[in-house]
Amino acid sequence: DTMEDHLKQHEEKCTVLTDRILEVENQLREKDASIDQKQKELDRSLESCSKMEEDRTEAIAKCLSMEQELSDLKEKKEREEGEFDAIVKAQQKDLEEVSKRSETLKEEQDKQILDLKKSLTLKEEESKQVVTELISQINREESDKLEIMQYLQEEKEKSEQLEEELKVVKDELATSQVQLELHIMALNDMKSSQDAEGMQKIAQ
Repeated sequence: DTMEDHLKQHEEKCTVLTDRILEVENQLREKDASIDQKQKELDRSLESCSKMEEDRTEAIAKCLSMEQELSDLKEKKEREEGEFDAIVKAQQKDLEEVSKRSETLKEEQDKQILDLKKSLTLKEEESKQVVTELISQINREESDKLEIMQYLQEEKEKSEQLEEELKVVKDELATSQVQLELHIMALNDMKSSQDAEGMQKIAQ
């Protein structure tokens, strides 16, 4: 009876270990699915960062174009002022009339330049705001990417830990199975010995 009880205890232990193995394997499958999902999210985040970088490059190109436009306007103003000076020198007899004309022309030019400067300043502010928002969004995406990578690393470490536990449980199960087989052999030997003694008593 003691041998049978011992055998039953080993069988129960093997059952518990087998259930534990199934539980750990299920946990590993769940962790793999979670890691795959997070990897997809990381891929989408990287694509979004690439698109925002392209938008930022385009905004910078627009700013440079506006600066070139202002430079061209300044050159045009200087060229027109030079032409105006030449006209003043050539028209000394009509100096007063030319002077009035030049003042009017200069006021119109100054007004045009002022309007263009205001327009350019507004566009520059809008571009800077767009660039600032893009940079802020890129930083948020980078932060999200780091969090996802950290999460993946933690899940990987947990999976490795579960694999180690599974290995230990499998080793314990193998040891228990060997012990169980030894107990069965011992029990069979005991029964064979008892049967032999019974036959000997019958023979006597």
